[in-house]
Amino acid sequence: MNKSLYILVVLLLTSCSRTIEYGDIVFVRQFRGPVIGLSSVSGVEVISDDGRYFKDIDRDGELSDYEDWRLAPEQRAKALSKVLTVEEMIGLALHSPQQQIPYRKDRPMYSGMSYSESGVEPWTITDIQKECIEKRFVRHFLIKNVESVEVAVKWNNAAQALAEEGRIAVPLNNSSDPRHSLRADPEFTAGGGNISMWPEALGMAATFDTGLQREYARIVAKELRALGITTFLGPQVDIGTEPRWFRYSCCMGESPEFIAAAAREFCDELQDTEDSENGWGCESVIAMAKHWPGGGSCEAGRDAHYGSGKYAVYPGGNFDLGKKPFIDGVLDLPGKTKRAASVMPYYSISFGVTGENVGQAFDKHVISVQLRDSLGYDELVCTDWMITEDYKGPGIHYGKPWGMENASKAERFLKVWLAGCDQFGGNIDYASAMEGYRLGQERYGAEFMESLLRRSSERVLRNMFRVGLFENPYLVVSRSEDIVASDEFCKAGYEAQQRSIVMLKNRCLPLDKGITLYVPDQVIPEHMSYWNRVTKADTLRHSQSLKDERRFNITDCPSDADAALVFVNAPMPLKGYDHGYVPKPLQYSPYTATYAREHSIAGGDPYEESPDRSYRGRSAQVYNDTDLELVRKVRDEMEGKPLVLVVQYENPFVPAEIEPYADAILLVSFVQHPAVMDVVSGDFEPSGKLPCQLPADMRTVEMQYEDTPFDMVCHMDEDGNRYDYSFGLNWKGVIK
Repeated sequence: MNKSLYILVVLLLTSCSRTIEYGDIVFVRQFRGPVIGLSSVSGVEVISDDGRYFKDIDRDGELSDYEDWRLAPEQRAKALSKVLTVEEMIGLALHSPQQQIPYRKDRPMYSGMSYSESGVEPWTITDIQKECIEKRFVRHFLIKNVESVEVAVKWNNAAQALAEEGRIAVPLNNSSDPRHSLRADPEFTAGGGNISMWPEALGMAATFDTGLQREYARIVAKELRALGITTFLGPQVDIGTEPRWFRYSCCMGESPEFIAAAAREFCDELQDTEDSENGWGCESVIAMAKHWPGGGSCEAGRDAHYGSGKYAVYPGGNFDLGKKPFIDGVLDLPGKTKRAASVMPYYSISFGVTGENVGQAFDKHVISVQLRDSLGYDELVCTDWMITEDYKGPGIHYGKPWGMENASKAERFLKVWLAGCDQFGGNIDYASAMEGYRLGQERYGAEFMESLLRRSSERVLRNMFRVGLFENPYLVVSRSEDIVASDEFCKAGYEAQQRSIVMLKNRCLPLDKGITLYVPDQVIPEHMSYWNRVTKADTLRHSQSLKDERRFNITDCPSDADAALVFVNAPMPLKGYDHGYVPKPLQYSPYTATYAREHSIAGGDPYEESPDRSYRGRSAQVYNDTDLELVRKVRDEMEGKPLVLVVQYENPFVPAEIEPYADAILLVSFVQHPAVMDVVSGDFEPSGKLPCQLPADMRTVEMQYEDTPFDMVCHMDEDGNRYDYSFGLNWKGVIK
């Protein structure tokens, strides 16, 4: 809006509202109505009706149904979807790959220059982001790394203002993977930032407290909204039935019933704005529950991010079990929002289930028949990331078009739409999407395709109306800085970390305060990561992390110590593919798969000569066998003095090799060192319990069914305790 018109609007509103300028952003507060936020340079104005104020997103000076916040989100979305062009609806169907703010890699992202060359502010919109917003009508960006709260807020405001300049001022609905963890993964987490720190999902499950899930969601919602994020790509409600699966740490354990209950509490609180008539409002965050219809039953634990892991198998006949956390959990919320407002299918082919033999987002029976028709789910369905991209080989991390490898990109887009999905995750390929739409017109008619796309756009827009983005997508730095990583939220996360710690064995804890602890360095050898990136060797100097510890003296000399505190990782299996199929061991020692299946259940790939993916008789070794060597070394050095072992776990593992060397074992899922020391010192009594079974050996791992929980023989330790689901110790012994 021009300056004179802006002044006029301010004068008109000051008698019954409060108008605040924040740079180029104008906030209009009103009695009995939402705050209206708009850019003073976008050309969008405020209009009034019956003493209320509204944002004129189409600039026609009239109050349209989609501009009227008094109407239901469903009614507004239906009205707006009718006036969008096909080109705009294609843009709404795209959900961007991970965005780093600023983008620091050496690529020409800022007016043709790298960030270091450009000298721009860190919140500057990149060239690609600008093109997506202005030319492709993309309105969904996955936010990964942000430099600070200030940068996040200023980028959000700049991007929202740019979107507001469009033909119709449709705001951005930014998303985030889980980011409240110490873990920072290049694919599906954004942890380790300046935000409250909580355990990983597996650690949260170890508390066995669904009420804590609700508290967690309350804080996640507040912090995400303060960063300009309105969609949470979670919770992950896959059942941990396959212990070798790479994404196990993001699961909530092995019990379908517990996962359903915990996910219900999380989604209900995440989406709910308490004083809202329908539950939705400006404090709500949209849940995107994943992965329908369950992604944890990948054969032999190989993950579907790769062609080598594209098949989900059901040797126990438990395909329907994977849907239980959805049916009894996220799609049946007790509050006013009723269900998770979006769902993400996984990459996997549900082998032998529907007959299509395509990835779940391509499978009409999985999406339209089972989710939409059978369960009546008429909300947004967004694919997992990059499923329309080309495939380059079973061991290469890139496109994931399972079952559609030989199809064109346009055919893949069309197949996804026909299956019943609305949005394409990690995808800004506007040209291929448009080509897919035109291909659909040729095959099924223009009327059919336009109707299909408008229905999807309606689902997309409905969520944006629900969380108040059309009224005000803007933030204030100081307010956001007060919210994100506040003392209250950090304290709650820290207490959850304490509660997530599982004590498996205890012959010496708590240790007497004032004694001297030997805390050795942990060496991580150079290795090829799961994502095919060379990870250089690293030395984790845990003693440095404990430099402020006041309850014990810390030394690097074992002969000076009264006890040892040793930090290790559980065995770290990788892809299960190395120019051919190999086992994924959950033990430190070299492993040969004597008991693996003679023939695989599933198989078949354009890059493979044989459909048989068996690895029976082949060998593999985890890269962190040095952790077992460290424990053996320290055991000898301590000459009978207590050894406390702290094991960071991401999967169930075989404890038999390492357990006898320890006098006490604490199992942790991404917690800070001070929380560990609270247990070691006796300042906090451990209360966590195993959210999964720990197997006795690799034979039981090979013999268990990928789709069946609780079917392994569990390890029994020196004290006669069996490491089964829900086992844990406190100071008195086994927790009942």
